[in-house]
Order: sequence, then C-alpha cells, then structure tokens
Amino acid sequence: MTKIKTGQFKGWVQIGNQIWMAENLNYRGVGSDSVGVCYLNHPDSCAKYGRLYIWAEVMNGASSSSSNPSGVQGICPVGWHVPSFAEWGRLIGFAGDWLIAGTKLRSQTGWNTCSVYIPGTDEYGFSALPGGRRDSNASTFRNAGIGGHWWSATESNASSGNANNIGIYCNERMGIYVSDKSNGFSLRCVKD
Repeated sequence: MTKIKTGQFKGWVQIGNQIWMAENLNYRGVGSDSVGVCYLNHPDSCAKYGRLYIWAEVMNGASSSSSNPSGVQGICPVGWHVPSFAEWGRLIGFAGDWLIAGTKLRSQTGWNTCSVYIPGTDEYGFSALPGGRRDSNASTFRNAGIGGHWWSATESNASSGNANNIGIYCNERMGIYVSDKSNGFSLRCVKD
C-alpha cells in the first residue's frame, strides 16, 4: 500500500511528551489500495472529519500491539504510528482523567448539543471532532456531530474479532470501548 506523505495532513500538537496529529487522518490510498470511507459517503464529510477506517485498514497487515509506543506504522505516515491502547491511556492521564479528558480534547466548535452537552475547551489543540462511525454492516452510519471513535493498535482478544478504541461524545466523558474490527472509526497517529 502507498504510504501517506508527512505533508498530507495539516498539523500536529505536543501533549505531554507525545506528539499527536491535530486532526483525524484523511488518507484514502491510491487505486486498488483505496482505504476508508467518508461519513454517509459524502466527500465533504472527509474534508471535515477525516475518513472512517476498519481496523485491518488501519493496521495495514501489522499485528496487534499493546506496547508503548506501539511500533505499528499501519497507514500512518513514515515517522508516525498507530497508537496502542496504552498510548491513549497516557494521553488521557495527561489531560486529567477519563471523566474530564473528553472536554479538554474536544474542539470548541463542530459539535451538536445533546441532553448533557458540555462545550469542549480544546485545551491542548487536539481538536477532536465528532466524525461518527460506520457500523460493521457497512451500510449504517451514525453519530456524526455528537460523537466519534478512534482506533488503537491493540486487540481486546485475538480470537474475538474486536479491538480497543476510544470514544468521545458531546457530554464530558471519554470512554473505553471494545468494538468489532469491521466498524469504521477515525484514526489519529502519534509521532515515533
């Protein structure tokens, strides 16, 4: 698969001792190596939220990793990698904890209000946007505007067909999820 070039994303942000992309990955590959989809298959959704990838696309043939750093380049640019669940944990720990990190990492704009809406402060420039998800049946898209999920390089159980991911919703919380690898979620890469 053709790798994304470093110049194909807008920026990065240092949070603690980690350097994260400051936007969701929007890499689609070339020709038969095409990966990911836009929310509702609308190109303007990719421009706003980045692409939604299944776990196999994210990993690009690599095995699961729980190491910190993961050591999995996947579809990330050279010099970057797919974060392990432990790396997500380090980010959340730096941002406070699981109860308040979602607010500190969410963009100040681009979120729909919900019944327990708490505005994002984007305290670190992570600028998380609610790119939604594509369910494993590949035909159902949901939650754009109110939430998003981001893959980790860590399987929950090698035989289960599930992998760990992080979810942020329009309320304050940030959650840990175990989801079917065929769901379409966003991706943030971390610098090696």
